[in-house]
Amino acid sequence: MTFLCSDSYNSITDSKKKALRREIEKYLKKKNKKKEFFSILLKNMYTLIKGLYIKWNQKPTYSVLIIGMEHVGKTTFLEKVKSIYNHVSALPPESIVSTVGQNIGRITIDKTKIQFWDLGGRLSLRSLWYPYFSECHSVILMLDSTEKEKIQEAKDIFETLINHENIKGIPILILVNKQDISGSLNIEEIKAAFNSIIERLDSHKNHMIPTSAINGTGVQEAVEWLKNQMEQNIYLRKPIY
Repeated sequence: MTFLCSDSYNSITDSKKKALRREIEKYLKKKNKKKEFFSILLKNMYTLIKGLYIKWNQKPTYSVLIIGMEHVGKTTFLEKVKSIYNHVSALPPESIVSTVGQNIGRITIDKTKIQFWDLGGRLSLRSLWYPYFSECHSVILMLDSTEKEKIQEAKDIFETLINHENIKGIPILILVNKQDISGSLNIEEIKAAFNSIIERLDSHKNHMIPTSAINGTGVQEAVEWLKNQMEQNIYLRKPIY
């Protein structure tokens, strides 16, 4: 577009001046629209690129609930998990006290984050487990294989667990702990005791592993099984991002 100098502008008629002003206004309006368009385009491109970057780099977080009777080794197990995957020193077993509220541990495997909720096992505290059932992606039920007289109580806990509506379809891992202690029940004996309950479950979503939270036997196997099951169960209970 060509603009006129002041002398040339004064020499033209009023009608032509009006037409010229309209043309100038039209040009400026068009120019502003173009500037506004590119501003919106750049803003949307930034939002898109930022969203893609976050999506490519975000890590899904899964939650594992650890329950069981008191003194079965839940916190010691969690300490061992943290020491293996976070490369930190675990608390010595003799310094671990009974959990009253909860202990939380977090690890990262590849691009997956896993947080563990270790809850107290006293009878008076077990009602506090239930609110976690709808939030967790899997459950660890830990047993003390040296306490033969408490197997029935452990079975009752397991029965209550699998019958809860918020646990339907959620992977359940039974850890038969304290296998390093002489005279403990072996895993075949525990399986026989729990068989009447286990046979009613989906075999792909429940498992039993012998462990020693003290020396680490079975700990990595347990974590890998949980990770695989939770990732396969994504359509039933999605991870948190």
